[in-house]
Amino acid sequence: MEVLILVPGAVTAGTKISFPSYAPPASKLAYVAVVSLVEGTPNTFSLSAKTITTGTPSSGEAALSGTDGIVLGDDVTASDLVIVVYVKKGEYSGA
Repeated sequence: MEVLILVPGAVTAGTKISFPSYAPPASKLAYVAVVSLVEGTPNTFSLSAKTITTGTPSSGEAALSGTDGIVLGDDVTASDLVIVVYVKKGEYSGA
């Protein structure tokens, strides 16, 4: 399993979030979560897991965008982190 943590800044729903060149291809993606950091409050955050879908993602979903990025169905704020988890086939039964 590999984890990629992105800090994309404010991104509007439906806009591609590109992966850095060293990231594995998006085709191996199994899980996406957005972690919202509550500014000014130490050790406080909320986690919003996204369902991976095809086509245009709705709220609560993420879709692959080529081999080098994802599109979320929700806005990402400037203080959000996007956590991308890659799971190889056979490594996890739900992938």
